[in-house]
Amino acid sequence: MRRDRHLRCALAGLCLLPGGCSGLLGGGSRADLYRFGVPPAVAAPAVQPDAARPVLILFSGANFEPAIDGDRILTVTGNRAAYVARARWISPAEDLFDDAARRAFDQLMSSPRLVRLIGVPHPDYALGIEVRRFEADYARGGGAPPEVVIETRVRLMRWADRAIVGEWPVVSRERARENRVAAIVDAFDRGSATVVARIAELTREAVARNPAPAMADQPRR
Repeated sequence: MRRDRHLRCALAGLCLLPGGCSGLLGGGSRADLYRFGVPPAVAAPAVQPDAARPVLILFSGANFEPAIDGDRILTVTGNRAAYVARARWISPAEDLFDDAARRAFDQLMSSPRLVRLIGVPHPDYALGIEVRRFEADYARGGGAPPEVVIETRVRLMRWADRAIVGEWPVVSRERARENRVAAIVDAFDRGSATVVARIAELTREAVARNPAPAMADQPRR
């Protein structure tokens, strides 16, 4: 089950863009829906067939901090936090992020491959991602375009011996081109693409350096 979403209420007091920008969203109570992490359609690269079983990595989903794990778009100005009024992600941000991560692995490599559940055969590795910041930061004031900050901590564990074979901070900072909701969403899109591509690259390198034993040599559980 996902984390308790009621914990987000502590930051829900003021739901306007900083700097008096609520007019950018138009009138009425209808929420405009946005998404990130969907790449433009491109032809799939040709993948050479591989007779060997692909490397399997268990990834059950990223863990988002409570303030950012829902469908609202968080902004911060100094020590003040606010959600963008009448604008939401089309799905919870963690779901969009997970989908983007899986697409990054699929596009960048044919192996390793992410799996959601433990099955047979057992996974070779387990990937954990903590998303600690996922916000538009108005460090230069409410009138200037914010900087979208995505801050994660990634850990890769080899399943057979539970050894940590990789642990990295992965951070992206993307300046919105304008102080408008659409431009801010575009910065989230660019930032998330950078983060998941870097995670896939680091994972591939760690797997190459720390190969898992053959499945026959893994202990039965």
